[in-house]
Amino acid sequence: MASLLVIHVNGPINSGKTTIDRALARVLPDARFIDGDDHDAPDDAPLHEQWAIALERIVSRIAHACAFSDCFVDTSSASADAYVEEIARRAALPAA
Repeated sequence: MASLLVIHVNGPINSGKTTIDRALARVLPDARFIDGDDHDAPDDAPLHEQWAIALERIVSRIAHACAFSDCFVDTSSASADAYVEEIARRAALPAA
């Protein structure tokens, strides 16, 4: 399996994260972009459910991107460690 570079950009609301990430995705070869604000969870769902839905969606998008790219850009505000642990668990790999 090819290595995967994940760039996680975090910052306060309206600070330009999406603008920077779209620019990165344009200049990095074969990059993919996921907007972490687009989590598909119902607004009235409990916060832990919103996080679970968002994490599931992002992990799924990363797994799909692995088949087509070695570079991925993520703008969500969730912990990078949580993503690493979840992706490693699903891939049965030791977490970094």
